Amino acid sequence: MNVEITPEGNIIQSWPGGFKSVAGAKKKMPEAGKFNRRWQPALDIHNASTCRFAKLPDEEILRRFNVEETGYQSWRLAKSLFAPEPYHKLILTDQCWDEEQTRSMGGREGIDAAVHIVRKTIIEDKEPDVQISTQRGDLAAGNIRHDHLHIYRKRTMRNSDELRGWRAGIQEVAGPSSPSPSVVWDEELITVAGGVRTGQVFIFPRANSVVSLGNPYFPAYLHRLIQTFATAFRSTQGMAPDYMLEFYIRHHAVMFGMLIPILNNLGTLEWTSIYDGNPEGREWNILWSHQATAERLRETVI
Repeated sequence: MNVEITPEGNIIQSWPGGFKSVAGAKKKMPEAGKFNRRWQPALDIHNASTCRFAKLPDEEILRRFNVEETGYQSWRLAKSLFAPEPYHKLILTDQCWDEEQTRSMGGREGIDAAVHIVRKTIIEDKEPDVQISTQRGDLAAGNIRHDHLHIYRKRTMRNSDELRGWRAGIQEVAGPSSPSPSVVWDEELITVAGGVRTGQVFIFPRANSVVSLGNPYFPAYLHRLIQTFATAFRSTQGMAPDYMLEFYIRHHAVMFGMLIPILNNLGTLEWTSIYDGNPEGREWNILWSHQATAERLRETVI
């Protein structure tokens, strides 16, 4: 992984997976509050009487969590009926949330409850190495709008050494000593703007540091991260961006993560580059530099 700044000022950065992002020198981030996403649909929440996830049959429910245990509403753990992974479960709220609750994952209380259930589930299932993910909004593949998260173990899992390699490479490309630094927050979890999507960030603990799922810092960090993105990139239509959130958990602790907001649509250049046999051709254009993303997130007050 490396960084190239062309004579024209274009920033080309290489990322895990062999793909590159290209930030054109002529592309600038809009001012705060001027992100026009007229193509972003609102979250039309399902009617509770017709929502399948609100009315799951008992045979699909593995466990129920009451409000006394979660501290925030009642939840269910359910089977994922159609997923190909050898281990895949869903965490669902009992109630259908409104748009603001869904985009914010229920705020701090909802995130606390979800992380508690994830931790309890993987400990009881003896599954210390998993991935947890959620997609919020149609453009982030969140077409089932009832609030839910995925816990799963892929058939081929990245081991800890591979994830450490990703972290080291990202630090080289976008860390404080790189030619093009884009660190958002440097704390227990380091947050670095980078990747092939506009506005994307990578998340990982400091070297020799452990952030367990039982550490209250983790849900507090997630709440701040989500709210910061919602504020920094709110559209002129009044909506926070749709987003994808993924974390790699190893030995019940956060090893690596990423948040990908949907701030633009992809074109044929990006999709066809996936099949490009020449590594130099695997380039994705982004709307503005990762440095601009990092600066906007740092200066956003929630």
